[in-house]
Amino acid sequence: YVGSRKETVRQANLLRANGVSAMAYHGGMNNAERSSAQDLWVKGRAQVMVATNAFGMGIDKADVRFVVHQSLPLSLEAYFQEAGRAGRDEKLAYAVMFVDEFDRELQKKRVAQMVPSEKEITRVYRALSNYLQLASGSDVLDSFPFSIGDFAKKYNFNVNETYNCLKVLEISGHLTLSDAIHSPSKVQFAMRSKNLYNFEIAQPRYEAIIHLLLRSHEGIFEHPVKINENNMGVRLKISASDVRQKLRQLEEFRVVRYKEQSELPFMTINNRVRVEALKIDREYLDKQRKRWEERFGAMLNYTENSVVCRSRQLLIYFGEKNPFDCGKCDVCLKRKKVDTSWEGFDQIRQIIREKLNGGETNLSELKHHPKFKSADILQVIRWLAEHEIIAVDTANRVKLK
Repeated sequence: YVGSRKETVRQANLLRANGVSAMAYHGGMNNAERSSAQDLWVKGRAQVMVATNAFGMGIDKADVRFVVHQSLPLSLEAYFQEAGRAGRDEKLAYAVMFVDEFDRELQKKRVAQMVPSEKEITRVYRALSNYLQLASGSDVLDSFPFSIGDFAKKYNFNVNETYNCLKVLEISGHLTLSDAIHSPSKVQFAMRSKNLYNFEIAQPRYEAIIHLLLRSHEGIFEHPVKINENNMGVRLKISASDVRQKLRQLEEFRVVRYKEQSELPFMTINNRVRVEALKIDREYLDKQRKRWEERFGAMLNYTENSVVCRSRQLLIYFGEKNPFDCGKCDVCLKRKKVDTSWEGFDQIRQIIREKLNGGETNLSELKHHPKFKSADILQVIRWLAEHEIIAVDTANRVKLK
């Protein structure tokens, strides 16, 4: 997994230049390109898939031996899901993540972009006023048919960022989005991949729409995904009504579960105000920013905590009480190699005790000392934690027991 579309191509080319068969995969490729890359990898004709997080869900490949993250995921939820695609055949597999300071700073900027700024919200509101041709100062509740996709395309906005801005405007009381915008049509595959292949052979007229769903949506085997029948129709070169008909037929065959959007989306403008007078719910924005900062903070803590078993860290984060050490991760393996007989062991142990006598401290502070290497200090910290002399939690706080 890499952080950008451009990087998928660069890394795939680099691997091929060094004799490793590799394919690139990202959301900007057309259906034929993505399908070809995926098929080569699933069939074992390409050894490595270099992809953005657009790739992975719904792929039935049990013998993945490595999942490597070249860039830091935004959350432990994303990492857990992506790393969990290795070793589904229950044979030994590895999850590897490369992390450096530059990567961390880059991801912090990405997290900051997850919540729109007041400037971005104002820009969307100004465009919305022009799009709907609203007159300022009206107290009438006006409702308008509204397609967020068409709106974003006209003003060259990102659809997800536009939706986030509209959501803030709704919470701030300026407009109301109909349920159809919040809950568009959804599809989930009810038939597993092996049976699906046999179905395609028996019913070839559904092959195109099935392949479109598989290539376009992560998680479509695990949970319902949002779809837009109009967009699907454009890509399949059929009408939206034909798309709906095919999906209903697939549901009758028990291939998919299809929940159709019950009404046309519309937007209600509660009170048209001038852009200069626009009031935004800053409390909501602050809460959203804090939420993303906490999620990414947990991701950073995971990468920096080389004392607590990786598996334990993940399971504690997801709410499991008192999980066991896995015995297989990098932390557990290093713990087994601790040599207590070397000269510096007792010196480091004493330094750690003295620091912790003053109270709880952070792991990143504790592992630095001008006389010793961080790797050696961490070895002693692991030994002390294993022998329950100190306690290290998943927030990287360390204290004496």
